[in-house]
Amino acid sequence: MAAASPIARHLYDLEARDLSLIGRGLRQRVHPDVWRRAGLAQREDMARAAHAYIRTGYGLDQRPLHLAKNWPAFLLGDFDPRTRTVTVNSRLLKADDPTALLGALAHENRHAVQQERMDGRQPVPYGDDVGHTEVDAWKDATGTYTRDQFVDYHYNALEVDAREAATSVVDEGFWVEHRRLLEERVAEVGR
Repeated sequence: MAAASPIARHLYDLEARDLSLIGRGLRQRVHPDVWRRAGLAQREDMARAAHAYIRTGYGLDQRPLHLAKNWPAFLLGDFDPRTRTVTVNSRLLKADDPTALLGALAHENRHAVQQERMDGRQPVPYGDDVGHTEVDAWKDATGTYTRDQFVDYHYNALEVDAREAATSVVDEGFWVEHRRLLEERVAEVGR
């Protein structure tokens, strides 16, 4: 059995910052209150717009978002490296909180970034030595990538990186910006 990838992996600071900026811009496009009041068709439009925005921010070409209708609830999304398509569970559109959907979009599109960088189609930012070491770790991780063994899957370098990217986009970007905007609104009302 191959050794598991190191557990304590994190995005490089500059990349984490850039991803959080994508999340801040994403908050300008997906307002949680608007999402909560929206019907399914409007939520689907918002999801597709968020997908397109994330892909642009990640430096990816535009590809349609696919929605899976018969997936189990625990399966949130998928990236197919052969077709380079992102699919998310359509059940995510039914949730009144867009967090899980946005996290799935950020996570699955990060897999697209990984594939682009491994294939040499997207430059590795923030220095050759550091960036190429990360790409090498991803390439090694493709050989042990499996969904059959949860621990191996969970700690695979590809999955750890995609979760870190989604956290930067959603938790450190989208929701930070949402709180900032709420504080501005409260300050305006208090004047």
